[in-house]
Amino acid sequence: MKIEFLDKKDRSLLEQFYRESYSPKYILLRKDFFDWYTVKNPNYRDRFPDGQLPVLVLRDDKRILAHWVCGAQKFNFFGRNFSMFWTSNWMVHPDFRHRGLGALITNFLQKLPVDVLAANMVTKESRNVLERLNYQYQDLNRYLAVFSDEALNLVNHRNDPRVRDRLREVIIPAKNGDFANIEPVSAFAEDYNEFWHSGFAPVAQGGARDADFLNWRYPQAPFFEYRCFVVKDNQKKIKGVIVLRIDEIRNTNYRACRMLEFFTDPEWAKLAAEFVISYARREKCVFLDYYNLFSGFDSFFAEAGILKNDSVLSTEIPRLTQPVAHENWFINAVFWKRNPEISNETFFNFDKWYTTSGDSDQDRKNF
Repeated sequence: MKIEFLDKKDRSLLEQFYRESYSPKYILLRKDFFDWYTVKNPNYRDRFPDGQLPVLVLRDDKRILAHWVCGAQKFNFFGRNFSMFWTSNWMVHPDFRHRGLGALITNFLQKLPVDVLAANMVTKESRNVLERLNYQYQDLNRYLAVFSDEALNLVNHRNDPRVRDRLREVIIPAKNGDFANIEPVSAFAEDYNEFWHSGFAPVAQGGARDADFLNWRYPQAPFFEYRCFVVKDNQKKIKGVIVLRIDEIRNTNYRACRMLEFFTDPEWAKLAAEFVISYARREKCVFLDYYNLFSGFDSFFAEAGILKNDSVLSTEIPRLTQPVAHENWFINAVFWKRNPEISNETFFNFDKWYTTSGDSDQDRKNF
């Protein structure tokens, strides 16, 4: 057996592994999605030589026994860039589980010449392995806004009066606003990079969000229609970014608004939060949700009526994938670092981490 990054010529082995380990409808069997998610990633060309895929496999001569997908990305550390791999889609072939293969591959990853390793949506079993290897685990905060008591029809299957009363208590009423400073964009241009590098990057850490990354992640993504907006001041300088997606909720007449990105200069955050609520209402969504570790906008969200980790609703309103399926409400992340220039005290201060469900593969269709 050997561990290696898979050659493109062995793609058929990967497809066989997916069919045997997942299902014939698994998303990475779709070539258009796989190519976008891996080789079209703007950071891919800086990390993997020609002929290799960013898929780490444990294999023999005939088949793949286990695999990790590694998404190369720049890691922003308060305005400085380091190297990072987001690892996702961890899977061991059903015939080879519970044999320590996950720990074997993780040890291999920690020897790669990168500064930071990170992953989303790890299972309890994987978490136990990773914490033994000095990864730090954290649930992302779930931000939630409710616009209609029709949300009860989605969540209150037990007719729990506690849920009913809490929903009605926090419904955000309709409100008019002047949002002339917020404009839709089909792509992010160079003037956005100026805002990223001088405006938001110095106050947060996490995956770098320059124009190359955001354009790949949202306007160029297959299957979904993302709605991208920029906040501009009166001199037309960019002061913030918002990315939303509107989902039809299967087998209902309802819609949900999913927020993937929200970062602005502080003086524009209140207006941006009010815009998101107004837009979701206009699109006739019954609720909005957003996952992030970063706490820098909490006061603006609270003022607008967006709840953070609400003890009742965060666990009762499920996370909905598209096509919509009711799933656990949480999204988690784990992080590991090698670089001694980044102190543990600062690195593991998760309130300063800007990382969302858009950083890995959690925002995707399930066919």
